[in-house]
Amino acid sequence: MVSLLSSSKHRDSTAQFKAMSSDDDDWMDVVVIDNGSGSCQSGFAGEDAPRSIFPLVVGRRREGIKDFNASKSESFVGDQAVSLSTVLSLRHPIERGVVTDWDAMETIWHHVFETDLKTKSEDMKVLMETFHVPGFHVKNQGILSVYGSGRGSTVTVNIGDGVIQVFVIYEGMTVLAANRRLDLAGRDLTLYLQRLLYDRGYSFTTHAEMKIVEDMKEKLCFVSQDYKKDQITAETTSYLDKSYTLPDGSQITLGHERFQCPEALFQPCLIGLDCDGIHQQINECILECGLDMRRLLYSNIVLSGGTTMCPGLADRLELELRALVPRSTRVKILAPPERKFLPWIGGSIIGSLSTFQHQWITQEVYQEAGPGIVHQRCANV
Repeated sequence: MVSLLSSSKHRDSTAQFKAMSSDDDDWMDVVVIDNGSGSCQSGFAGEDAPRSIFPLVVGRRREGIKDFNASKSESFVGDQAVSLSTVLSLRHPIERGVVTDWDAMETIWHHVFETDLKTKSEDMKVLMETFHVPGFHVKNQGILSVYGSGRGSTVTVNIGDGVIQVFVIYEGMTVLAANRRLDLAGRDLTLYLQRLLYDRGYSFTTHAEMKIVEDMKEKLCFVSQDYKKDQITAETTSYLDKSYTLPDGSQITLGHERFQCPEALFQPCLIGLDCDGIHQQINECILECGLDMRRLLYSNIVLSGGTTMCPGLADRLELELRALVPRSTRVKILAPPERKFLPWIGGSIIGSLSTFQHQWITQEVYQEAGPGIVHQRCANV
């Protein structure tokens, strides 16, 4: 979920973007917030990249824990919460792309507005009634990835921390029947790597230890281009072995775990899921489209989201899809360097367009129509 918010509070910046309010002659900044299952990215529309990126986690003091910090705050956000995980109770307010704790989300947004972006917002229900933003709009990450890629006809494959979303856009319009969602993403791969390490006698259980496993995944794992061949190589040689230094200075060596972990994207059965792999999901999405659309879509598949940064993913996807389509069909996987932030970049782009300004849900409209207006104005079409 990416929120675009108009804020009447100006900021000191040489790269300031201003949007005209539909109600008066005041100029307003447009704040873009990408609320992911694993991280929060925020900044101002018109800029090339988010200004702030932090883990989407809120920590609250555990009962019985005496004051351990000079701050009297009861809540801690992002990296600070992670660093104090031994004395805090941590909560991820978004699970599988769905907000499950609105109080924690309110804490996250307070942190974004007042600490990261330095916008004191005085002026979706929490956004309107708590933060009093002059206006807002919500878009899906998959849709915004299209804007970020600059393509009118494409298949966007967004793999974040909690969910995979496949969106088909043809000539600027969403093909709703062809969209897919799969509850398999980065966090599942982290848990799978944890299990693989446990099978070798390494136990990682606390939140801080799971961050170590996540770091191993991001630094050492890769997508195999020939899974069976790499299995044999890992069993018979140490060619694929890589070492990782733990915080205490000791080292752990990963071999087959390096490619077996992300293999779950192509073989979900490895983690106990009864569903098709990501390549099959993409193929099924395109087959839902008309015959005249498919050739263009196969050659315009765009990756976005942090999990797509895993080395080898684009090449493997291309190999698997080529095996599923006629030989004459051109398959092209596009993995832009900025794909980790592509949904946010898409939000930054549309938030700066003059043609987008009529889509704002203003305070006046919200007060008159109520929360139901979100489903009418923010439909992903």
